Formats: sequence, structure tokens, C-alpha cells
Amino acid sequence: MLILMGLTGGDDFRLQRLAAGLSQRAIAERLAVSVWSVRDWENDRRLPNRRTRLAWLAVCRAGRRQLRRRWARRGDRQGADDRLVSALEATPSPVATAHA
Repeated sequence: MLILMGLTGGDDFRLQRLAAGLSQRAIAERLAVSVWSVRDWENDRRLPNRRTRLAWLAVCRAGRRQLRRRWARRGDRQGADDRLVSALEATPSPVATAHA
């Protein structure tokens, strides 16, 4: 299990989305919200309501299951945690870029 300390709520939303292999546009479409709303949530500008947070979790959970099945069919043995770390390293954090 991957545990990251010192994350904001927006970082948590972003990590869940990346772990599910979803783009901001894809999760926005599944939740029937604008991409700008997703960006605001991930950048800690606003918080979604409770119903949307629960839907976000359900969409991400389904995305992770779908990715696991796809990896299993291909015989890909790289762990999900390794994929998450790779995704995070490839995507600059808004906090890190703001302090640079």
C-alpha cells in the first residue's frame, strides 16, 4: 500500500484519478461536471459536495478495476503502486510549480 504524507485534499483527488487511469476530462464526463470543476477540486480552490465526492470514489474504484483487468490480460506485472508513482512523477504538482 502506498502512503503519501502531507497531501492536500486536492492532491488526494488527483492521486485517485491518476491511479484509476482517468484524465480530468474523462472523470468530468463520468460525473457530469465541467473540467473546470475537476481542476478547481484538484487545485484546492473548491470542494465538491458529498454526493459528488462519493461518485468520484465510485468512478475511480471502477477505473482501477478496469485497469487491473487490462493489465492482467496483457500479463503486465508492474505493480499498481509503481504505476501511481510514475504517473505522479510525470505530472507536476500545482504546489511544487507554485513554489519553484
